Amino acid sequence: MENKLLELKDVRVKYHTLDYDVMAVNGVSLELNKGESLGLVGETGAGKTTLALSILGLLPKGVGEVYEGEIIFKGEDLLQVPEKRMRDIRGMHISMIFQDPMTSLNPVYTVGDQIAEVLQLHGNKHPDERVDEILGLVGIDPSRKVCYPHQFSGGMKQRIVIAMALACEPDLLLADEPTTALDVTIQAQVLAMIDDIQKKLGTSMILITHDLGVVAETCDKVAIMYAGEIVEYGTLHQVFDKTRPHHPYTVGLFGSIPDLSSDKRRLEPIYGMTPDPSDLPEGCYFSPRCNHCTELCKQKGAAIHVSEDGHMLKCHLFTQENKEAAE
Repeated sequence: MENKLLELKDVRVKYHTLDYDVMAVNGVSLELNKGESLGLVGETGAGKTTLALSILGLLPKGVGEVYEGEIIFKGEDLLQVPEKRMRDIRGMHISMIFQDPMTSLNPVYTVGDQIAEVLQLHGNKHPDERVDEILGLVGIDPSRKVCYPHQFSGGMKQRIVIAMALACEPDLLLADEPTTALDVTIQAQVLAMIDDIQKKLGTSMILITHDLGVVAETCDKVAIMYAGEIVEYGTLHQVFDKTRPHHPYTVGLFGSIPDLSSDKRRLEPIYGMTPDPSDLPEGCYFSPRCNHCTELCKQKGAAIHVSEDGHMLKCHLFTQENKEAAE
């Protein structure tokens, strides 16, 4: 229990519009221990970024709302703390790397000043030495702290954003597709750097990504997310072990990845589109796209099955009720 850093309990998030509510996150529960890394995987629109913004308390005011559940960080429910306390937590204890470094950096301030600002906001009155140290940690010559964002390449800008996020050595790092805007070679370098720094500082991490290959290289646990739900959750070994049962959506994600050991001429993608979060289907949300769909799946929300070693699957396929219905 003492090793537990973050615990999400049945978190539900919706966005209010003039005409209807968008149900973005629908009952997410997961745990993260100190020093662990969790890969949060799913298609665009699954609710991954919304979940991360909910942890930081950065949902758009008056539009986004965590209307149910608990987000327990170091024994404290972040949904109950005042905004002043959240400002102390952001940057110091929980930091986030956003997708696009260009929108995360202010074009009229030097990168050194922007990193120094993070440190000053959290009590460091003389941040210059720490700025040099953190730039060196992400592979940038400290002499370049007087440069502006436009003077760096995309990969270097992302390194600066990572430096800002890690400046105060937070307990938890939320990395929202940190390499999406980068080419493949630079992606590998940045991911290796994040993994190395995370292990050096003992920082826990939630890595949001579409790429299961990235998860395999950097994460200890994996959560597969679909339509605002965690449909499969387990250790890296459990989720990547082909001999174990898996959620049909997880099988589809792996089927969409080229396999050099296979002689298949075509990939086997998941057909159809993710459901509209303002008009979710009855029963299991994945049922309209699932090859194993039964009448039970269309009528009743997916059931949770947890194996003896903690591997969780949210699918009727593995429940006794479905087996009896099939018989």
